[in-house]
Order: sequence, then structure tokens, then C-alpha cells
Amino acid sequence: MDQEEEKNHHEQQRKAEESFKVNCFNVVMDCLRTQMASRFTGSKELAARFSFLWNFDLDLTAAQKAASDLAAFYSKDLTSAFEEQFKLLRRSARIFFKARIFIHSTTGLVEQYFQTRNAQSYSRNLYSP
Repeated sequence: MDQEEEKNHHEQQRKAEESFKVNCFNVVMDCLRTQMASRFTGSKELAARFSFLWNFDLDLTAAQKAASDLAAFYSKDLTSAFEEQFKLLRRSARIFFKARIFIHSTTGLVEQYFQTRNAQSYSRNLYSP
């Protein structure tokens, strides 16, 4: 009888686990998957709407169209001046990045200049009477 009771206990436990899996766990996981998918879709749409702000590879016409579309979509929040402000931002960012690239590319030359200058100064002091 002891084995029979243990077998029944294991069977009841298995049925309880299966019931939990079907009636609770799978339901929660399905809900979670659905919520994550819908939120991800919303995030992708939002990112696509604003991506022209940091995508400097986008040509100016497409970027201005995206700025105009954003201003129309958020007409209560953005004024018609947004498009002009965006053009100014884009122009300023291009100037900044070009200057940064120029500075980065000339850093080696500047370092070489000072190293040469310091070496010449050192050799003058070393060989001066």
C-alpha cells in the first residue's frame, strides 16, 4: 500500500505541475511575449520618427522631409520654426564634426612639431659652450 500511495502522490504532483504549466505559466509567458512585441514595435516606430536627428548620412532633402513630417506629427509641440532650427543644428553638427576630424588628423603633426622642437632645444643646451 505504501508504494501505491507514493505512486498516487507522484501522479497528483505531476498533474498539479501540468495544470500550473497550462493554466498559469504558459498564459503569463504568452501575455509577456505579446506585450514585449507590441512595445518593441512602438519603440521602433518612435526611433524611426526621430532617427534623422542623428543620421548624418541622410541627404539634406530626406532629412528636411523627415523634419517636416515630425513637425506635422507633433504639431501641438513643434512650431514651423523647427525645420529651420533643424537645418541650423545639422549645419552646426557638420562643422563641429569636420573640425573634430581636422583636429584629430593634425594632432600627430602637432606632437611631431613639439617633439622636434624639444629635441632641438635639448641638443642646443647640450652642445652650447
